[in-house]
Amino acid sequence: MKDFLSIPKDKIIYSNEYFFIIEDGFPVSRGHLLIVSNVVRTDYFSLTDEEKYRCVSRNRWRLPLTIFS
Repeated sequence: MKDFLSIPKDKIIYSNEYFFIIEDGFPVSRGHLLIVSNVVRTDYFSLTDEEKYRCVSRNRWRLPLTIFS
């Protein structure tokens, strides 16, 4: 997680009060993104219920389509 604490702002595609999204430095497929918690957590299961809901709920992310081109 410490590697994600110093992400340059220009690398962040999207952010909200819970998470930020960046392109994966080593993508397994085109358009592969990383969703990173704004708060240091051990893993997904350490997120609060609200954070989990915000992470996986449909239509919570408004990403520019240009990131997939």
